Amino acid sequence: MLRAIIDQFPGAMQNTALQNADPAVGEMMQTQLRKWGIQGEGDNKAHTIRVVNGHNLAVNVYEHVRSPQIQAEIGLYTYLVQIVDDRLIEPQATEEFAFRLCSGSPQLHPALEHLAQICHDLHTSYPAFGASSIYPSTIDFVTSEHFQGQNATKDLSLCKDSIPYAKFMRDKDAIGAAYAAFIWPKDVVPDSAEYIQVFPDTADLVGYFNDIFSYYKEAKAGEKGTYISKLATANERPEIEELGDLIVHVLALIQRVRRILGAGEVRDFWESAMRGFVRFHLQAPRYQLSEVFPELSA
Repeated sequence: MLRAIIDQFPGAMQNTALQNADPAVGEMMQTQLRKWGIQGEGDNKAHTIRVVNGHNLAVNVYEHVRSPQIQAEIGLYTYLVQIVDDRLIEPQATEEFAFRLCSGSPQLHPALEHLAQICHDLHTSYPAFGASSIYPSTIDFVTSEHFQGQNATKDLSLCKDSIPYAKFMRDKDAIGAAYAAFIWPKDVVPDSAEYIQVFPDTADLVGYFNDIFSYYKEAKAGEKGTYISKLATANERPEIEELGDLIVHVLALIQRVRRILGAGEVRDFWESAMRGFVRFHLQAPRYQLSEVFPELSA
């Protein structure tokens, strides 16, 4: 089933983005991390994985972005949200993140302070709508992680009427709007109106790609609480059927975006980013997809 999406983006199986990446991106990331002095968050192996994931996502998904500085900032943003996702920050700090970001108050944890600064730095590189989407998307993510980290959803029972809740929480923790906004820097697409009609679908695709390409490793580990498992529970259906339906939906979204954008540079950037998202998930050891596609490890 995954092949249906992969085939939409020729070249997604090839590791060309990493091979062609500007070494300045990784150097800028490492320089900034040394300045921050937060390499010790968690163990060293986990730190290295977060750095590699941040770098690889930045150069794969945003290969078309012409600025190594922007790519490095996206890589650092990704590094920092992984610290939040790994629940390495005390609850009070994540609980107060939104208030402190909006009020301009210092954050209660260095990683959150750096995350706020990266949001400010990235804001200057994007047109008004895209730039403004970065903040609420980041707030939603941190708030969602805090909420779920406090086991607030642990004992919730799901039914068919709970499906909007599953989608609501997925939208919160996917950071889809921020990663969609990163596709079109203002130096090449100065007017957000050129992509605004496809922005909702693009933000959804960011989360859906993760749901779909992480399903193999999650099912293998027997993980529950994922978007697909929530849908399966609510609909009283096997997870594999929900996965199939989601893939069909994603294929429809891809075609809808292409119809809206037509031809041109805005469409080219979108195609490059979507291909990059697929490639990133295929190549990342985290998702274990070389077990499904042996050619990835060739």
